[in-house]
Amino acid sequence: HLRSDLANEVHRTKFTKFDLFSSIGSKSFLIWIGQNLKPHFVQKDAYCYQEGDEIDTFYFMTSGQAAFVI
Repeated sequence: HLRSDLANEVHRTKFTKFDLFSSIGSKSFLIWIGQNLKPHFVQKDAYCYQEGDEIDTFYFMTSGQAAFVI
């Protein structure tokens, strides 16, 4: 229980910043999400995904810029 409370508190700003999280009423789901969030830094001009990649993660940008290129 302590781990889930800690994860929820650490990610509280993300939960309030993104509408996706603020519209979720289930505290247990937010706790699960909080325990699975990991910081990831992407260098300038780097790709998060490329054509043909299997998409098994997704990102929440907290700063910077991104573009979608076809």
